Amino acid sequence: MALVSWRCSLHLFVTLWWLLLLTTVALAESLPLPGGRAYGESEELSDLNKDSPHPRELFSSEPVSETTDSLQPNALVPAESIADKGSDAAVVDIEDDVEPGENNAPTLDPNTSTPDFVVFPVGVSLGNRNVLPTTLVKGNENGERPIDFEQWQLSFDDVVQVLNVQVTVWDDGELELRSPAAVTRIHPNEFTIDPNLGRVLSIAEIEAYLGISATFDMADYVIRFAPPEQRSQQQQTVVAPIVTDGLPELNSNRFSLSGIGQQTTLSGRTASGDRSGSTNWRGRFNAVGTAFGGAWYAEIDQPSLDDQSSWYLNELQYLHYGDHSDYTLGSQPTFWQSQGGDYWGATLVQRWGFEPPAQRGSGGFNPRRRLQATNLDRTVSGEAEPGTLVQLARNNQVIDEVLVDSSGLYRFTDVATTGFGRYRVLLFPDGQLAASPDEYDATFSSLPGQLPMGASALVLSAGFNRQRNNQEEPQFWGDFHNFRGGIGYRTGVSESLTLGAGVIQDSSLTLLSEVFYSPSNIPLKAAMSVMLTPGDSDVDVNADMRWQPTDDLAIDFNSDRFSQRLRADWQLLPSIALTASGNTRDDALAVGTRVNLTRGKFYLFGLANVDTNGNLRWHTNARYGSLGLRHRGDEITTQSQLIYNLSGNPANSLGHSLNIGYETRNLNDFSQLAMASWRYQSSDRNIDGRSLWDIELGYGIGTAGSGPFANFATGILPGLDLRARYQEVSAFSDQSTFRLELSPRLNLQQGLNFGNRRQDWLRTQGGLMIQPFLDDNNNGQQDPGESTYLEDLDLLITINHESLDRYQPHRQKNYATVVLAPGVYRIDLDPAGFPLDRQAVSRAFAADIAPGEYTHLSIPLGLSFSISGVVLDADGNAMAGQNVQAIHTSSDSRHLSVTNGAGVFYLEGMPQGDYRFEIGERSVADMILNFNDSTEPFQEINFKVRPDAIETQRPRLDIGSLTR
Repeated sequence: MALVSWRCSLHLFVTLWWLLLLTTVALAESLPLPGGRAYGESEELSDLNKDSPHPRELFSSEPVSETTDSLQPNALVPAESIADKGSDAAVVDIEDDVEPGENNAPTLDPNTSTPDFVVFPVGVSLGNRNVLPTTLVKGNENGERPIDFEQWQLSFDDVVQVLNVQVTVWDDGELELRSPAAVTRIHPNEFTIDPNLGRVLSIAEIEAYLGISATFDMADYVIRFAPPEQRSQQQQTVVAPIVTDGLPELNSNRFSLSGIGQQTTLSGRTASGDRSGSTNWRGRFNAVGTAFGGAWYAEIDQPSLDDQSSWYLNELQYLHYGDHSDYTLGSQPTFWQSQGGDYWGATLVQRWGFEPPAQRGSGGFNPRRRLQATNLDRTVSGEAEPGTLVQLARNNQVIDEVLVDSSGLYRFTDVATTGFGRYRVLLFPDGQLAASPDEYDATFSSLPGQLPMGASALVLSAGFNRQRNNQEEPQFWGDFHNFRGGIGYRTGVSESLTLGAGVIQDSSLTLLSEVFYSPSNIPLKAAMSVMLTPGDSDVDVNADMRWQPTDDLAIDFNSDRFSQRLRADWQLLPSIALTASGNTRDDALAVGTRVNLTRGKFYLFGLANVDTNGNLRWHTNARYGSLGLRHRGDEITTQSQLIYNLSGNPANSLGHSLNIGYETRNLNDFSQLAMASWRYQSSDRNIDGRSLWDIELGYGIGTAGSGPFANFATGILPGLDLRARYQEVSAFSDQSTFRLELSPRLNLQQGLNFGNRRQDWLRTQGGLMIQPFLDDNNNGQQDPGESTYLEDLDLLITINHESLDRYQPHRQKNYATVVLAPGVYRIDLDPAGFPLDRQAVSRAFAADIAPGEYTHLSIPLGLSFSISGVVLDADGNAMAGQNVQAIHTSSDSRHLSVTNGAGVFYLEGMPQGDYRFEIGERSVADMILNFNDSTEPFQEINFKVRPDAIETQRPRLDIGSLTR
């Protein structure tokens, strides 16, 4: 009943949220965008509203038609004369009866404060980069210097474009302006409205609001804005939202066999004295693939390869991960603490309000891990001066920010935290991002199993226990018996407390209780599960606790049915720590120390402890340049090894090395063995990061005798690992032993190489197989002779707005692979990674990654063409502000350019095909331009607009490319 009530409350909350969102959107649509377009209104619709022409349209001939080089002071046009020419620019009248304190718009008469200012064209630059070759501003100059330059006014639209200002509309109607140097808020009524330029900002306002200063260069006749200074401490960016709606989708196969592996091991020992020899062939077979959006995995244990009756189906599992639920069938672990036997059945995990952590590496399904939250939502709040920009950063990456309003308070809610995470709060006075911020830390503590407040999870499981059959019976399926199952529910009661309860049927009916407690004001983490069987006096308690009062001191306590364990770690100095531990099973308490020291070429790691039973244990690893020493021991054995690298590399590294070792064993009697060897590890590695060659040859002398030993391993053959070892004597035996291990792996997915050990990861994870190629014939398929393009791959591809290198891709000759947790990812292609004169048809994808295989991402890079030219009127004058469109005749896709003051347009990124052209709303009749694989990548076309037709002029003509 409580669950139903909670779910109803959730539906009510969602309904109210959507009503608020729709109201906000309705209000936002009435707010004008820079340039007069309303939010939510497309540029096409805004073009239909011609009641208020753009101010630049008022200068369709005289000053705007001139090039930047011809702009001179004598080209000034008084604002009054513009109005006299019949401007239809909207003028907002101010009513006389507006009460003080209301949102009254400022006066629109420009002559009130600047009677000598005129509207005239200039260029606008950001540093040395010319952004606007010509645009209209309001100001004046006397031929030698600007007059009252701080009061010059620029169109708000131009300021947004030149300074790359991001504009956000808030619920209260204010506009948040974000430049690279500052962030501020302005109410729309605070803008000055000019009858000719529309919404404007003065040079002084730009510097005050956006933190960017400007000067006027009389020689070049441009307004030059100073590029904002970059912060030297760390470069921070706000995490962008990941949107995949409407993108082309990449999906996995409905069923596939991705890979198989067969490990075969031959081991044995020779006869010696009264001890007989033995030989054993054993193996392990596995296979993995996809099925209906999930992964299947099978594993067969082969204790004796030549006796199939001994083979045993070790695992057979189907796993499906979802955004809010997971289910698995077959072999699996239980979600409760269980002892004895394999569990086979079905398990469903349902989550509300949180995401589980992604699994890394190999290993199967773990239901307890899927009941944990990746992030826990915390709240950070404080006080600051109004106008302060407050950022919350983790690992030098801004995850949220807020501009402090008149209340002087800031608050970050639903801060996603993981484990012990260090977060920093940065305060920028007056929103000046170029200034050094005030910083302080915000530290959180979270606990595995803990859920965010209001989140919950339900797990259902039912199945049977399985054990191996008797030796006389076939082993493959085993013996299924004894029903097992359970139901559990876990909920986040508060930010600090998570509670769970359940009923388990194992060997008997058992009640389960769980507590996860991690308070925000106490450095404590505690997790406890209690299993109580009615009528049984024994209570099974599992507890894990950590108390960490400082960064240098941590105390851990663990308890289960076998023992209780206590461990304390105190970092006394940066290189020295003191430790203490106790274990009720050993009935002993131990104290010790740990050293971790690095000084130039010298490195030392060592730990040692002694317990109350008099047992001494130690472990040391030291290195100085090419010389290294390892030494470890306890009450039974000691091992020592001296290493010298002959290749000049650090000890324990690649190349040739000499090794001297000494080993003792004191169990029933004392034995010892001294060894000397040569070892070589190649620097060349296979796809799994292992050396292609690892060879060791040596000789040993000890209590049991003397003799040679050898180790050999190679991954030189694709898809095959080969390992071999032979040892004639050991510290405790004179019997010769040998071991030969063959591990072939075959990837059956199309396009993958023969072998890849990481196919074991695919049972719980998926990935991408990336294949960019040069699509010369533009058919979208990689044909024979079309080469793969893997250069600048990290520039070409981003995954969820992060560099491809962040996901550690494995590059092969014809493709690259990345391992990803199941889920939907946004894949973007950056033109910076395109080869010259190439482009991709699609720039973004939504990849639905399923476990069990690599989803194929084929990226055809077709030929790309560019067109440049000039649009002239019938008298040969340049026409500014003209829309030039090239329309692909097959797909009807359009490429648009607007001519500048010199009438120049530029169209780029045009794929192969036939194109027709439009100038403004008029079509260029009887002209089709064809781009093919023999066409030059850059073309020039000029257009002359006459009253009756549009003429085409080709300064350079490719034969056969132009059709009339």
